[in-house]
Amino acid sequence: MKTLLLSCIALLAASLVDAKPTKPSNEHWSAIHGHLMRPKPINSTQVSPETSDSPKITKRGFTPFSANGPKFVSYIDNTSGNTGAAAFAVPGAVPDNDYNVIILGFWLDSGLYDSGYSWSMLDSATRSDYLSKFHAAGKKVLISAYGAAEWPVSGGVDPTKSAQNLAAVVKQYGFDGADIDWEDNNAMDAGTGEAWLITFQKALRAELPAGQYLISHAPQAPYFYVNTAQYPNGAYQAVHKAVGSTIDWYNTQFYNQGSSSYDTCDKLLHTSGGAFPGTSLFEIIATGVDSSKLLIGKPATPAGATNTGYMDPSSLATCISQASSAGWNAGVMLWQFTLDTNGAIIGQLANAMGGGGGGSTTTTTTTTTTTTTTTQATTTTTSSASKTTTTTSASATPTGTACTSSNNGAMLCTASGSSPAYQTCNNGGWLAQSCASGTVCIQSGNGIYCGYPSK
Repeated sequence: MKTLLLSCIALLAASLVDAKPTKPSNEHWSAIHGHLMRPKPINSTQVSPETSDSPKITKRGFTPFSANGPKFVSYIDNTSGNTGAAAFAVPGAVPDNDYNVIILGFWLDSGLYDSGYSWSMLDSATRSDYLSKFHAAGKKVLISAYGAAEWPVSGGVDPTKSAQNLAAVVKQYGFDGADIDWEDNNAMDAGTGEAWLITFQKALRAELPAGQYLISHAPQAPYFYVNTAQYPNGAYQAVHKAVGSTIDWYNTQFYNQGSSSYDTCDKLLHTSGGAFPGTSLFEIIATGVDSSKLLIGKPATPAGATNTGYMDPSSLATCISQASSAGWNAGVMLWQFTLDTNGAIIGQLANAMGGGGGGSTTTTTTTTTTTTTTTQATTTTTSSASKTTTTTSASATPTGTACTSSNNGAMLCTASGSSPAYQTCNNGGWLAQSCASGTVCIQSGNGIYCGYPSK
């Protein structure tokens, strides 16, 4: 992979932070959307607690979803088997907040994983109750596809069949639509990803008609980079020109991109610089991408980022206010809900949009917290559109490592870089799990990520 390879939500080596555009090399890195939070115990009934450093709400408001209004989006990566209402941010079970789109992760061609799998385990009455509460509060619920666990083009997945399978899951489990978190960087670098995405999007929209279902995409901001040396067939510029009219919005990820840090108002809004120049918000808009579709995506707290791009809420609110004053009002995506369970951060950002809708006024008592994080990998499943079953099993303790309350959630690869197998510390016992087919487990501190093996 190129040394400037996008690291959408990836664990990149420090040497890549200042990477400059180069010709392809043999390095292979996997982008990971999410998988950064330590998993909660399976018997937990609450989302992550607030701390004394959490922003405090001084005024509560909310912004119902509107097709033409601002979107305030959050992802829920993994409930660790918890199916309680709070785990899914169901209104009434969590504090009122401005989020009007909740996206569960993830769906792969092999079935539902993580919070998507937990959602599938709900009985129909409970699921219907949760959905009615979401909709009564003006919120939509989507399922996100792929993430880092599946690179569909590199894996030889048929785009039309994949779209049809995803649409079947959307309909079966009552989702309001799908989010396409496509991270097949090798394919985009090679110029083969664009055609796959275009075919996929056309097939998905045919199955999920506009006006009835929502379809968002979550491209990394550098995917809009206009540079044929980097993207010979145009990356998301080509995708947008071909099928952008059928995509409702982009949860654009302005973070974890190394030297293109997007961490000041100038870099985020006007001049990105770094390895991916021309990819700030208004620079992308200037290329012809609809302003109304480009959400600003950011990690909610430092725990949501793996290298660059985090901005404290007050600074980010200033940028959002400036963008709003310049006519932009698409909205904001934050990774992820467990980092903003009281809605204080999104409230501050929503309020900064002024005419964009309601929102909470917040006072931030600190802008930096020290948080121990680890990657969260998907549980291996076997599934079809009608049934999903877990294959997670208990395991012996890894050599020399005990599973205790102090390292609950830690993940250890069985053979880093060569095997897909890994184990997760869960409530005093180790669970044997596996990365998706074709990928391997790669150790990173107390966490892991699933990537393609080096060639």
